[in-house]
Amino acid sequence: MLPIEYRQVCWQLPKPFESTFGIVENKLLGFINLLPEYIQSIFFGASNDREKLMNTMWFSFICSICFFCSFIFLSMGAKRLKQSKNDKEIRARCQQLQQYNNQIELERATFERQNQKLSDEIDELKNLPIRDTDEEIFELREKYERLHADWQISRTEHDTLLRDNDYRQSLIQKHEFDMQKQVENAATLNDENLRLKQELEKERETIARLQSNDLSLERFEKLQETIQLLKSEISQLKQDKFTQTDQLQQLQEQANQLDIDNNQLTIKMKQLKDLIEQKDETITRMREKILNNHDDEDETTEKDDLLSKVSLEENVDNNSQELLSNIDNDVEKANQHMRDLHSEIDEKTRR
Repeated sequence: MLPIEYRQVCWQLPKPFESTFGIVENKLLGFINLLPEYIQSIFFGASNDREKLMNTMWFSFICSICFFCSFIFLSMGAKRLKQSKNDKEIRARCQQLQQYNNQIELERATFERQNQKLSDEIDELKNLPIRDTDEEIFELREKYERLHADWQISRTEHDTLLRDNDYRQSLIQKHEFDMQKQVENAATLNDENLRLKQELEKERETIARLQSNDLSLERFEKLQETIQLLKSEISQLKQDKFTQTDQLQQLQEQANQLDIDNNQLTIKMKQLKDLIEQKDETITRMREKILNNHDDEDETTEKDDLLSKVSLEENVDNNSQELLSNIDNDVEKANQHMRDLHSEIDEKTRR
């Protein structure tokens, strides 16, 4: 037995050192234990072999690292390919710019040569001796006047040619329009010719059918005559129909006019009836006055006057009654005439 103090020293010894793989395994197992049960079943499965489980975990870890490294390498390669493509495009652009620069340099050299040539010509002209410029100006002025006159002549000729061209174009358009009309007329004539040919074929067929039925020529001529007579009768009937339509229009106009006159007469009759009623009212009032007055001789004279007026009013009333009866008879006759006209128009329209 060791003394107590030595036992205390043994108790203070450090824990045994764990390897790196053991620490990683313990951490992974602790992480898996934190996951849900259905995910833990994927890792553990039906087997409880710790070594097999750790091998599968290490294999999956190594595969994930390989996948991550391959993804990094692929991204780097894609980036390098993209960079090389951009370098090629930049190189092609630089070549184009170089060609454009060379072209500009060539044009600049040609312009410099032309500039040098023009400057040499200017120097030569400056070194030439001064001549008499007035004669040259006079000659140039004459040449300018001649050229201006020629230009005016050519301009007038050009205007005339333009007018002639426009006139000819208008004539061409007119001829084209006439040609179009002629083509249309030709088309209509062709259609008419075709129709006549068809009718001729039909007539030939009818003639052949008549000849096949052993009809004699005299009978055929009689049939032709009857056909002509029927055609003339049809034309006569058409003319009669046209005349009847004209007569119907005239009768319709007369009927309308009679309707208007009838309406006017009815209005006048109403007015006369109103006047007669007013006169009857005045007569009744006068009779009442006569009956109410029986005292003086003056009143008798007034009565006589009133009686004479009443007799006159009665005569006028009788005359107006006769006039109204005559007007009624005329209106009745006009209405009867209107009914006869309407019946006649209806019969002719039915025909």
